[in-house]
Amino acid sequence: MKTWFVDHLVIRSNLNSYFPGEDIKDRWHYYSDALTAYYFATIIYFREEVRADGKEDLQGFLVRIRNYFSDKKEINWDRFTTEMTFNMDMWDAVRLLLLGRGDEIIKDVIKLPIKVF
Repeated sequence: MKTWFVDHLVIRSNLNSYFPGEDIKDRWHYYSDALTAYYFATIIYFREEVRADGKEDLQGFLVRIRNYFSDKKEINWDRFTTEMTFNMDMWDAVRLLLLGRGDEIIKDVIKLPIKVF
């Protein structure tokens, strides 16, 4: 995770350097935050001993994911809580939303002209 957090900051810094004035660095930041929340929520959800103690953490991660995708109505976000029984279809649908959003960011970066200092 340490490598992931460092990479996240390096990528954000590079985006800011190459594309100043664009919102792409912020989009990357919010995306990587949602991706990190999904990762930790998955770990907590499947570790029973942590799930009992980590309900508040799990709820926080689920809220971050839900807020990030507030524009996506195809998922029943009311079921996306710490009390849910595991639903692989819903978990996979969220994973696919994350992958799709990452692809959108990559496509948009490719289209942006690099600013020269």
